[in-house]
This record gives sequence, structure tokens and C-alpha cells, in this order.
Amino acid sequence: MPPQSFDQKKPTQYWKWFLPPMLLLSLGLHGLVLFTPVAPSEDDLVPPPDPEEDGIAITKIDPPRARATTPQSNTGTVKTAPSNPSPTPSPTATAATPQSQANQQSSRTGSNSSDRRPNSSRSNSNSARPATTDTGSQPANASQGDVPDLSAAPTVNVPNPPAPAVTPPTSDPFEEYIEVFKSFRGQTATEEEITTLKGTWLSGVTERGAAYANLEIQPLKNLETVPYEAKICLPEAPTSAQVLVLVEADGNLDSDRQLVRTTGYRSFNRAVQELVQQHDYPEAETPQAFLVEIEVDYDESNCQPPQDVANLPDEYFAILDDYIGPELTTIAEANMAKTEWFMSLSESGEIEFSEAEALEETATLEGFDAEVEYALGICLPIAPQEAWWGVLVNPDGTVNGEPNLLRSTGYGGFDDRSQELVRAFDFPEVDTPQAYVIEVPVGYNSVNCEQPAQKAAEAGESTTSNPDSTDSPEQAAQSSGAFDPTKQAQLATTGRQNVDRDALVSLNSDDPGLVTTIVDSGWPDEVDKGCFLSEHDPETGLVPADGAEDVVVLSQNADRAPATIGNLYGVTPNEVGEYCSAPLYELQENGTPQLFASVVGFGTGNSSALVVIWFSDPRQA
Repeated sequence: MPPQSFDQKKPTQYWKWFLPPMLLLSLGLHGLVLFTPVAPSEDDLVPPPDPEEDGIAITKIDPPRARATTPQSNTGTVKTAPSNPSPTPSPTATAATPQSQANQQSSRTGSNSSDRRPNSSRSNSNSARPATTDTGSQPANASQGDVPDLSAAPTVNVPNPPAPAVTPPTSDPFEEYIEVFKSFRGQTATEEEITTLKGTWLSGVTERGAAYANLEIQPLKNLETVPYEAKICLPEAPTSAQVLVLVEADGNLDSDRQLVRTTGYRSFNRAVQELVQQHDYPEAETPQAFLVEIEVDYDESNCQPPQDVANLPDEYFAILDDYIGPELTTIAEANMAKTEWFMSLSESGEIEFSEAEALEETATLEGFDAEVEYALGICLPIAPQEAWWGVLVNPDGTVNGEPNLLRSTGYGGFDDRSQELVRAFDFPEVDTPQAYVIEVPVGYNSVNCEQPAQKAAEAGESTTSNPDSTDSPEQAAQSSGAFDPTKQAQLATTGRQNVDRDALVSLNSDDPGLVTTIVDSGWPDEVDKGCFLSEHDPETGLVPADGAEDVVVLSQNADRAPATIGNLYGVTPNEVGEYCSAPLYELQENGTPQLFASVVGFGTGNSSALVVIWFSDPRQA
């Protein structure tokens, strides 16, 4: 039998085909893992302690050896000096466990991995050292472990102490007294007129809308007082001012304010307006109307006479004592008094006048050129006005009855002297009784006089001016550089240009018809418009009166107009009295007078102002 052949084909092993690709895939995966970037461990993220920031000092440590350890209960307390710029170690210098050390480190880094860091106790071993150490290591650690207690140390003077508070220089009391005196006006409204003003104001406010329909005026008194530091007796005690204000629901003050009762002094009135504007008003659900009442810090029973403060002649203070106020000093009041006097003569049958004739002088008296003398040469707070006297003269030249005062100088003594001059005049004989209105000026010059505060400061010098001086006021002014025509023209031109460019305060660039309408609708009755304007119609606009250089209208309260004019014209306004019932200001450039300005407030609450610029004092015209 033939032998069997074992040469049979073995089955194919397919799994061997997968070995090479599996090997390659394994190598590729290993390479991918090895080259993939991974985040650092949390140990690497913890920054090493900063010796300057953490107050850690690196010192040499002796090799460990057996030593007595201080019990935990006997640990000392380390006191830190407040002035040390570097942070100090923990208040209790105890031997910290590795776990507590790690917690301190994790609180600083925002990580809570102290139990996962095997080297945390080693890296923080210097952040909190034991209070007691080996004797050999004490010298090395003395400067770091023992912080001196500076709480009981003597006070050290600061090498550069803060500068002491500088007290602003106080103004001269007498100068303040004169400035307040200049602004004296007295009470110009009666209680009935004040009641009418309140009703008119409230009626206008309630017409704004439903939110204002039920407004009622509430009293508001607890505001600050207006200061008067001079404490020198004034010609009349100032009264408490009353101002009507409208406060919106959010506590903001509305611009519609009405001064219904004044203090009697314009300077105090301006301070009242500032206090009203600065006050913090409460918020409410609806708008509120308040009658704000503000007093002046003035005690009439505890003031000092001015003659006890300033070294001036007794005659000067006697004139101030004779000041009787602004009543019957304006041209408008004088014209009214003249008309009433003429009509009284007609009604008595002594002389016949019609009402039209009473508006004009019926007879002109020639040859009367007397004036009341004033030889002191010291400026008065308020310039005296020209006195007007009504005189009825019989045919034989004698005066029938007493002269009637139609316009006052503002000073009782000057009124009496002017009446004596009228009585002493030799009137001419006429065929029929004649009524004369005699104007008696006061020999006072507001330009060529010396300021009282300056005069009082000049101790030992003469208190009277030189009566033999032959220089006219104009020559004296020119010799001192005042009222220079070239400088006047320059200031007036530049000022007007600034006014026209300032849209916030100027109405002059608007339609002339609008300007004249605004002026006419709010012009005050007590001010003679002819003193300031010669024409005012929609075609030509506002034309200043004869002798005036320019006229401008400011759309802001009259109390702020002087300061605005000062800024626009580059001058300093100084109130010198009144002209035609309106305040008159002397405009000075660098202390030298150059211009005059009249300010006439008009509109509700004097919300607008008409300003007339003069090259010379209009009272001397």
C-alpha cells in the first residue's frame, strides 16, 4: 500500500494580515498622545511666594536637631507696626500644620488643592514660623521675627505739615455799610399790592395745565438768613423778603419766581434770590407753590452808629442821618405831584388851569440859578436829586403861602436848604398871580468826589475838598485818565458786539417789532420812559434818549444785569445812585471810570432788563 501523503494545503490564517496595520495604528496613537498639549498641574499653577508681597524672609536654617518645642498654648502674639509698608505675618505666630499652611496658600490663589500638593508644607514653611526658635538661630531671625511696638512711641513731627487754612480777607465794615446804603429803596409795595401780586402769579401758574390746577401757596420759612457783617446802623431796618416760587414734582425750582415783598435794599434782594435758588426743595407727587420768607441778619437795637466806625466829618454823618428815602425823588412822581398841585390851585379859585395846561409849566422863571452847596467832596451813598418847588406868586412879587415840595432831593437837610433859597428869591412883579415850578440843584458831583471808605482810611488828612480849585469836573476827570473819549468809544463798540453775539442774554438781534412789544408790555409805571428812550416803534426799534450812547435789552433778571454788562463790556459796575427811578452804575476799567449805565427792569418780576449806556453822568445834564 503506498504511503499516504501528508502534503496537504494548510488553511489560510487571515488574522496575520491585520498585524501590520494594527502595529502602525498603535504607533500613530502613541505619537498622537505624546504630542498632544496638556495643562500644567495645579502645583505648577501656584506662583511662588513673593517676599515683598507676603512678608516672607528667606533665612538660613540650621540642621535639624533635638530641641525643646514650645507648647501650643504658650505661643506669643506678634504686634505689627502701622507704618510698615510691607504686609506682616499672621497675628499669632504659631507652628502651623501642613494642612493649615496649604489652606492659607489656597486662599491667596483661589485654589483649594492643599491636600493634593505634597510640597505645600515645604513651600510655605517660612510664611508662619514658630514664635520660639533655637538659641543659635535667634540672631539671624531677630530682625524678622520680633516687630517693635510703635504704639507707645513719642509723636514725631511731620516734616511737611499741611498748610494752615487761609482765612479770606474780610471786607471793610464801613465799605460794606456804604454799599448796602447805596442799594436802599425802601418798601415800594403796600400789603394790598402784595396780595394782588400773589393772586396774579398764582393765576398764571395754575393755567399751565392739569398738574398745576389745584396749586395752593404754602409758607416756607426755615431758610438761611442774609448776612450783614458790618453791623452798622442802616437808614432803615431791612424787612423780611417774600418770594413766590414754583417747585416741580422732582424738586427742581421753576424759573417763574416773583419777589412780592422786598427787604428794602437791592443788595439784600439779590442775596435773597441766590438763597432761594440754592435751597434744596423736597420732592412731591405734584408741583408745589411756596411763599419763601427770608430775613436779614440785622438787629436795629444792637447796631453801631457809622460815626463810631469811620473817621469822617460830623457834617457828613449828619447828611446821612437826614436821608429820607427815594420817595418823591423820581421825575415821574414829580410830574404827578406837579399836576396835582396845579389842579388844587384851580379848584381853590386862586388861579385857573385846565388839566392839559397843568401838564406843562405855565410860567418860566428867569434869573434863578441858586443851588444847595455841598463842599465836603466826599461821595454820598445815594446822589441827591434836583429839588422841585411849586410856588404861587402874587402880582406884587410876594409868595402866596408856603412853597410846595414837588420833588425831593432824598435828603431832608438839602430839601430845607433849597426851600430857603426859594423863599429868599426876589420874584418879579406881574399883572396876575403866577405859578412857578422852581428847580433847585445840589452842588454835588458824583464823578469828582472821593469814596468815603478811602477818605476814612486817610487818617490825618483834610476831610474837606479844596473850594478854591478852578478845575471843572470834566478837566479833573480827564487829568486822571477817566472818561477818555477814545477809550469810551472802544468800550462801547466792543461791548455792543459782545452783546449781539451772546444769544443767551441778548434780544437785540431779534425783530425790532418784537423787542418794542416786549418793552412796552412790561415797562414799570414808576419809571419815566422818556428818560431812556426817544423812539420805540416796530419800524425803527429802540432809539436811546438824547445824551445816551446806546441801548440794549437783556433777557435776564435786572438784578443780574450789572454783572452781565461788566463781563460783556470788560468793566466793573459800581452803583452810584439813581436816574429817573432806575439804578445808575459807573463802569470802571481797571479802577478808572469810563462809562455810565442805567438798568431798568421790566416784565414779570423784572425778568428782563433795558440797559442804557452813557458817556457822561445823565444826572449832570
